[in-house]
Amino acid sequence: MLAAIFHAVVERAPASSFRDGPSAAAVVAATGLFALLVVTAAAAPRQVPPWPWLPGWAGLAALLLRHGGVPGRERLQAVAALACALALGAVRAAHEGTAAFPPTGGFLALVVATAVTFQLAALVRAPGAARRAGEHAAALVAVALLVLAIAPMADAGLPVQAATAALGLLAMLAGTRLGGGGWLAVATVATAAVHTLQAGALHAGASAALGLQAGCVLAFTAWPFVCGDALRADRWAWRASALASPAWFPALGRLFVERFGDAAIGVLPLALGTLTLVAARRAQALFAGDDEARTRLLAWFLGVTTAFVTVAIPLQLEREWITIGWALEGAALVVLWQRLEHPGLKYVGVALLAAATFRLIANGAVLDYYPRPAWRLVNWLAYAYLVPATALFVASARLAPLELPRLRAWERPWYAANQPLGAVVTGLAGLAVVFVWLNLAVVDWFSAGATLDLAFERLPARDLAISIVWAAYALVLLALGVRRASVGLRWLSLGLMMVTIVKVFLHDLGELQDLYRVASLLGLALSLLAVSVAYQRFVARDSRLHE
Repeated sequence: MLAAIFHAVVERAPASSFRDGPSAAAVVAATGLFALLVVTAAAAPRQVPPWPWLPGWAGLAALLLRHGGVPGRERLQAVAALACALALGAVRAAHEGTAAFPPTGGFLALVVATAVTFQLAALVRAPGAARRAGEHAAALVAVALLVLAIAPMADAGLPVQAATAALGLLAMLAGTRLGGGGWLAVATVATAAVHTLQAGALHAGASAALGLQAGCVLAFTAWPFVCGDALRADRWAWRASALASPAWFPALGRLFVERFGDAAIGVLPLALGTLTLVAARRAQALFAGDDEARTRLLAWFLGVTTAFVTVAIPLQLEREWITIGWALEGAALVVLWQRLEHPGLKYVGVALLAAATFRLIANGAVLDYYPRPAWRLVNWLAYAYLVPATALFVASARLAPLELPRLRAWERPWYAANQPLGAVVTGLAGLAVVFVWLNLAVVDWFSAGATLDLAFERLPARDLAISIVWAAYALVLLALGVRRASVGLRWLSLGLMMVTIVKVFLHDLGELQDLYRVASLLGLALSLLAVSVAYQRFVARDSRLHE
């Protein structure tokens, strides 16, 4: 009532100066009293129902919306939206689970009705700044209600899932009327995130929830196609469409396993990949062949399709699927970059390959995935390391000839040395992964326990075998360097060979006895002879020729 009295004075001259007129007092009264009602409702005893404050919230929000229609005060509509979301979120946090809290359906109806009210409030305004601010407020209240009122609810049943989808679609609707895709991307990520949180607590009704969320993926993916010219030129609208499938993938995966088990989990990413492939084909027909927007859309949709296809097979094989999936996806994105000149494909692909490399080199948990098999060398360890290594080498080979010619102006400072950095990094990463696998294979050969154990005590036979493997690998690198005319590979080979020689002298020979010592000395002598001849011919001489 007090806020209404202040506002009544403003209505006599609504366009008066905010500083000199009564508007400032009216706005302060409305916002301050709104905050007071929210705090009071949240702090009241849990057995006291919060609904006596509901008319006050509605009235104060209406006053703020009315102020938002005056030029220069349009942003007050967003204040009203955020205040309503905070009020309902505070009530849920303070009273959920008590007798004073209404049934779930009633609370959800109130939440959705609040979002719909802001949509209608925006629609009744004449086109202009106030109308645009109202559309922003309508999108904001839907997203804020998702985060503050719906996401933390203990109940994750189908009504909550449906209310989540409704709020997401309302935010999309307001964003579409604005003609900008920013709210579409926010709505897509927020709705999918809330559905993912709910999927973890949902057991009964998994089939219905799976169908509802699959419908959300379809609707959010198809949205810019259905809207036609309203969103055709907006980048974020298409990005939101492409990201709908991966955004919902974690939630759909949980529900799929809950309903069908994980025996055929690979079907899910293949189905989502098919959806984005169809979207890519449809997007291809919307733009001319030389339109940069066409390349951009195909890069996003086909990138997501490639990701799902490359994830499907390793996902079916469980534990090492993350590492192998990242590696295969990274290589696939680089291959796709060959066809579609979009730098995002290259950088995302290289980043995924780098992440897979880090997991293989620095993640000790990979050694505990499975018991040691009876087969040596040809086992799950070789699969887990050599498949990503192959992906790294494929990416390096595809990047090398095209990386420098396709550089954009903003990329050139990173390539001051005029070297294809992506090709060099992925190639070196592949060599490092193979090197780690060789060492693990030797350790596995000499291990005796149920699992692969990285013991660091001196074992003469194992240490000698590792030195031999290092020397052989160095010679292989030398041969590759000669064949590919790569000075870098030759120097890398020389460095590894020198480390091997130092290891043999300082570590291996000090512990060997009898025949092991004789074999090591003989092998060392032959290696030094071969190394001196080979490196003098293929490294030092060719390096002088390149100077």
